[in-house]
Amino acid sequence: YGAIQESFEQNKAAAEALYALKAKRLKKKGDAEHSTQMKNQTIKELKAWYGEFRKLARIAFQDRPQVLETFGIVVPSTKRKSKKTTQA
Repeated sequence: YGAIQESFEQNKAAAEALYALKAKRLKKKGDAEHSTQMKNQTIKELKAWYGEFRKLARIAFQDRPQVLETFGIVVPSTKRKSKKTTQA
């Protein structure tokens, strides 16, 4: 009877350890999913902000294409040439 009880206690402890590990894994998985959702939301907000920034920059610096290009906004060369010929 003592050996059976000891075996039972060992198996019980092992099962409890497995449940604890599973709970820890599920928590980490949930944390990772939450972090991914937060990251994706932040990226979405940043893209929206940058879109507005680009629109405003195009208006504010329409006569200064070099400034737009420093922001990473590609200005077609036809617009640059027409501005240069107008200034000459």
